Amino acid sequence: MKPVASIPDMSRENLDRFIPKYIWLKHQLIGQMRELEAGQTLPTVVQIRKRYSVSQATVDRAVGELRVEGLVESRRGSGIHITPLAKVKRIGFVLDPAAFSSQAPPFGRELITRFQSVARERDIQFTYYINDYSHDVDEHGPTQLQKDAESGLIDGLLLYGITPPYLPAIFKLGLPVLRMTQGETHNTFSFNYTQLIQMAVKHLAQQGVRDIAIFANDLCDVGQNLMLTFDDALAEYDCRSLPQWRMSFPRSHSLELRGYRDFVERWPQWEIKPQAVISTDDNMTQGIYEAIKKLELRVPEDILFVSHANRGLTQFENPSITRIEFDVKEVTQRMIHRLEEQILNPSVEPGHFQISPRLA
Repeated sequence: MKPVASIPDMSRENLDRFIPKYIWLKHQLIGQMRELEAGQTLPTVVQIRKRYSVSQATVDRAVGELRVEGLVESRRGSGIHITPLAKVKRIGFVLDPAAFSSQAPPFGRELITRFQSVARERDIQFTYYINDYSHDVDEHGPTQLQKDAESGLIDGLLLYGITPPYLPAIFKLGLPVLRMTQGETHNTFSFNYTQLIQMAVKHLAQQGVRDIAIFANDLCDVGQNLMLTFDDALAEYDCRSLPQWRMSFPRSHSLELRGYRDFVERWPQWEIKPQAVISTDDNMTQGIYEAIKKLELRVPEDILFVSHANRGLTQFENPSITRIEFDVKEVTQRMIHRLEEQILNPSVEPGHFQISPRLA
């Protein structure tokens, strides 16, 4: 089974067309590390400069990147040592088939693209699998996953959108697993929506807003009760939200439609209008924004709007909507790094970690 990620031609003849010199050198050094054992050393800086005809600054930048990624350790007087992380290179990404449906948000597809990019950067073989037996015909289904696991072709798995009923079969493969979920359990990561709510209310309060509506995807069943967080933030910043301004929807692929329908129906019914709205889902925001246009309202003149967003993705294109972004590249980098650590230390539980948002 061919890996999805492959490194482009990085010969010196193609260097200027493809990548900066330090990136090219970094990959040459990764290639050397594959032939060595953890604890062994790379050539000295002087030797690297002479062998690859590069400057001291290029060597320092390339080695610095490897050090930040945990692939090497530089010890004064004893050279550049290869860490065990440098030997990890085969990762599978298991997705729910719904991630590719026509109604699915683009986040799953963006994750694949980002994983491919990070895999190329770190010289990791990256293969995706769809949790649907119909994909066995193209060597990306559960049967192929089991074969690859039994053949030792995978070191660890990343899971996206895989629901609990399917987890036991995946765990039986005996591989280290890291999965995306909103629950704070072991071997998982999630987005910190609590911080998103706090940042949104604080931002609006700083704009002089007091009356705030919220459209939230329902995360109460998995450990992040956003309405409680919202109430705490309102109290902290002396804001309010009337009961009729608070909408909570189950997670589904129809959030855009739900956001549109509910805003169109409810706005005319509200005798007291909120000054601002917060949305915790960018797909829902797209629907709400279409409703705002239908009602002939303007952002920010008639209502302020703060929304969750994923950096690099644009479900809504109004620059007047304040974005609180999660960085998809950071998600992929941290997931791969955590999984690598787990592969090297199977007895150590990685625990739960969260990605924090940024006000864009």
